[in-house]
Amino acid sequence: MERFLDNACDDEYLLRTVSFIVGVFGGCRIGDLVAMSVDDVEDRGSVLVVQIPDRKTHEPRTFTIINGSNSVPAINVFRKYRKLRTEKISSITRIQILE
Repeated sequence: MERFLDNACDDEYLLRTVSFIVGVFGGCRIGDLVAMSVDDVEDRGSVLVVQIPDRKTHEPRTFTIINGSNSVPAINVFRKYRKLRTEKISSITRIQILE
């Protein structure tokens, strides 16, 4: 896991890196990731707060993402993804894990 995060090229793997980070930190099922929107993530500076509707229990789930000990700061990876997404597609908010 850490080797992927440390070595993955953003040009090719940024979306997969974000999906991996969100999935691992949140213990998300694929349905959670597919239904997720960038609007479900609140940037609070040193932590990202993620709230996603749980499609199985119909109760929203909240979890946080912090920077880990590897060389790739998870929060900055998401910020980079959000910025690039906003520049390219302003009307679509889905993270679009599956392409």
